[in-house]
Amino acid sequence: MKILQVIQKKQLRGAEIFACQLSEELIKLGHEVIVVAIYPGEALLPASNPIVQLNRQLKWRFFDLKGWRLLARLIEEFKPDLIQANASDTLKFVVFSKMVFGWRFPIVYRNANKMSDFIRSFFSYKFNALLIKQVSLVISVSEACRTDFVQLFNIDADKVQTGTIGVNIASIGNCSKDLEFIFEKGPVLINIGSLVPEKNHKGLLNIFSRLHRAHKGIQLIILGTGNEKGVLVERVKQLGLQNNVHFLGSRTDVMEILKKADALVMPSNIEGLPGVILEAQYAKVPVVAYNVGGIGEVIVNRVTGFLVEKGDEEGFILSVSEALSNVRLCNEIIENAYENVLNNYDNVLIAKKFVEMYKLL
Repeated sequence: MKILQVIQKKQLRGAEIFACQLSEELIKLGHEVIVVAIYPGEALLPASNPIVQLNRQLKWRFFDLKGWRLLARLIEEFKPDLIQANASDTLKFVVFSKMVFGWRFPIVYRNANKMSDFIRSFFSYKFNALLIKQVSLVISVSEACRTDFVQLFNIDADKVQTGTIGVNIASIGNCSKDLEFIFEKGPVLINIGSLVPEKNHKGLLNIFSRLHRAHKGIQLIILGTGNEKGVLVERVKQLGLQNNVHFLGSRTDVMEILKKADALVMPSNIEGLPGVILEAQYAKVPVVAYNVGGIGEVIVNRVTGFLVEKGDEEGFILSVSEALSNVRLCNEIIENAYENVLNNYDNVLIAKKFVEMYKLL
């Protein structure tokens, strides 16, 4: 099978990382895969073959004839069995290329979120519905996202499948020595994700501020980049937590840092199914998260993690405190979660499931 994967850009974000991990596993299974990035980016993604970069500009995304032509030429040369658009602007870019230049290969849309959380106007709904009509198959990251998608666009349920993310089962190295000073101060919480409003870092800082009153040495590592950073840094100063909150930006040693943390904290308001939760479970780190999107499909409260209802900061604080203090319960949780990842979320297994879904075309 020949597969063309389209990503937003070379960036260390869940959709791009998983698209590349999936592509690597598909190649191992004997399929031919090309990964194409629409916009410029320099992040080191897990791809053994060079990623084709179209280097388009974000400001042109609604009228990028040259970019759509470049993609059309690549498609006509490669003649893939399918083109998979992986979240963000990729669906729009791929569909516009198809509509303008008339190529006939099927489009698979990788839906990585609850779409209804992002549709904020009638125009937005109608525009996305128009794009979806050009898609042959939708693969949603969780069952919750699949159900939401079917109900939102009122389309045939058989056209929308559930294909979760996975993790690469491999040994995890040691944490970088330049971060030892953080782990020497006390228990360390970690949050991984883009610094954008839906990730609710402001709420996270409120939660951490209250935790700090009870655990003076507690530390918070925030991994990720985004437009909210300036506001968040200022909020940390207002709370007097400059010595406790550490913004580490974008790094390639995420798993090594994650493995050393005492808990992963994810009070997001909007999610699909964050890969970092599965990575934490594989690294045997307890997870505390709000019950949004598909998170409840991988976290059973007090069985494979701590699941808190969205907006319940008090409940979140209590769960983090228990994750840090109840050693017996945490050991049970991390073993349950680890076994679940090994049995159900190994990328080798996930890639085979994607192939079966591709065969539905």
